Amino acid sequence: MHDPVQAAGELKRAVQQLGFFGGLINDFQSTKTGGKQLYYDMPAYDPFWRMAEELDVPIYLHPRYPELSDLQPNTKYGSRLHLLGAGVQFHLDLSFHIYALCASGVFDRFPRLKVVAGHLGENIPFNLWRASHWYNKPSKKATRPSLHDYNYYFHKNIFITTSGNFSTPGLKFCIEDLGVERCLYSIDTPYDQVKEGQEWWRTVGLKDNHKELVGRENAIRLFKLPIEI
Repeated sequence: MHDPVQAAGELKRAVQQLGFFGGLINDFQSTKTGGKQLYYDMPAYDPFWRMAEELDVPIYLHPRYPELSDLQPNTKYGSRLHLLGAGVQFHLDLSFHIYALCASGVFDRFPRLKVVAGHLGENIPFNLWRASHWYNKPSKKATRPSLHDYNYYFHKNIFITTSGNFSTPGLKFCIEDLGVERCLYSIDTPYDQVKEGQEWWRTVGLKDNHKELVGRENAIRLFKLPIEI
């Protein structure tokens, strides 16, 4: 992702020549010289998002650890290293980026774009009402870059997985709030073990055919896997 045009070309090669069913990118891109973080809500990344829409493949956004510059004394995480990693820092930093993508107008320019967020949507679904409520205030709505609020894009462009967040009440809330078709079962190995994910999944009780949809069918449809439903 150093070069959005090259990244778009590599995504095209991966899908059309290598048989990939989507793409996976880190939370942000470090500049080659270091010290600066590039986020994909910037217009410079439109060529990449355009290619993802043209190929009709989902892009999975995965968290990453901060830059060394953010780990120095008197910086955000410098004296709080215990917050680093999957438990706290991952979802705090990536949720910021996902909010930014929604607010930037990326999904307005590429309305068929599909983005996948793990860990039950980096906890955004549980703040979605409040975030959209304030984003729709007249003072915000008059100047915001996007046409719609966060709730709109989470129901239209974003899918979530259970990776690393094996909360049954949390999953049920997401199904109720976002719709069962936007929720996918996932584990998050090696951060969490396959056995742990499977043992949890066996205990999950969902109504109707929701467990089959979340556990299998939604992924087949979203990634267009060559598997019969």
